Order: sequence, then structure tokens, then C-alpha cells
Amino acid sequence: MVSPDFWIEQEEERDRLTRTALADVDAGRVIDHQAIRAWAESLNTDTPLPIPHRRN
Repeated sequence: MVSPDFWIEQEEERDRLTRTALADVDAGRVIDHQAIRAWAESLNTDTPLPIPHRRN
């Protein structure tokens, strides 16, 4: 059985990661969805696209 302390620590870490991600979005540090989609769709081709990078 998982201890309550483990669950609390896990939820606190999840909350921290969510807040960090939201701060990145607020600051514009995101990767364009269309760029990610194009990259993912290119992975099974003979010429995959380079990994997209975030906008600064």
C-alpha cells in the first residue's frame, strides 16, 4: 500500500510542475502546436524534420 506521505509528495510535485508549465506559457516559452504536429508526422518518413524548439 502507498503511504499518504508518498501521495502528498507526488501531488505537491505535480502541482509544482503544473505551475512551472503555466509560468512558461505566460512568458511565451512554448512550442508551436503545428510545428510539433509536422515534426511528429514526419518521424515515419525518409526525411524526418528536426526537433522543433520553443519560441522565446
